Amino acid sequence: MNAEHKDLVLRLYEQGLDTLDIVEHTGLDYSDVEAALAETLESPDEPEDNFRDDVEADADVLRMAGMGTDEDYGFFGGYGDE
Repeated sequence: MNAEHKDLVLRLYEQGLDTLDIVEHTGLDYSDVEAALAETLESPDEPEDNFRDDVEADADVLRMAGMGTDEDYGFFGGYGDE
């Protein structure tokens, strides 16, 4: 698949077409369309879970379980005389 076809596949995908729709629209081979999308949409620098690191992932799990930090609940310090 040439670069022009890859660009077309990506543009159609960004417009909301799925792989089968792109194949029907362009006449390209399904495996070529799938490979072009996989190659284009993969980001080797970004982890699959989209977290920067394990600490961020752990914090997110705790937050979702209702065990966030004081700041998550609107407390920013200030005990006593202020």
